[in-house]
Amino acid sequence: MHVRIVLDSSTLISLAWSAQLPLLARLPIEPVIINSVYAETVTEGHARGHADAAGIEHALAALTPAPDPEGRSVDAMVVSAAADVGALATNDVVIGRRAGNLGARWLRTGDLVLLGLATGSFDASAARRAIEALAVTGRITPQLRDEFMEDIA
Repeated sequence: MHVRIVLDSSTLISLAWSAQLPLLARLPIEPVIINSVYAETVTEGHARGHADAAGIEHALAALTPAPDPEGRSVDAMVVSAAADVGALATNDVVIGRRAGNLGARWLRTGDLVLLGLATGSFDASAARRAIEALAVTGRITPQLRDEFMEDIA
């Protein structure tokens, strides 16, 4: 069974910077990307010369971005989409809490790694490498890395 999860730009960028984008294809999720997040991470990323834009574009190639929900900012649109879908992957605490207040399940990028471990999508060794890569690239704090590693052990 696949769970629908809205992916925010912070999660996509974290996975790209840490060379962990292939994890998305191994997880039992149905990723949902809104147009504004796709534009921010791929279209604008290419225009600004960000190397991670090509990797994100490749990882999202099979998806059709969903229309933007009503909202004034990208963050508001992400929260609205998460409320509609029921789950959100973001590293942004404010966006995550806002989505949670509307009833959506909030997962950080590291939580996606734990989800993969819990569902047998990959083993503990792969999960440790993914969490370490997120920490080495500065996408999670050392404290958060330690907490995720405790959950893996």
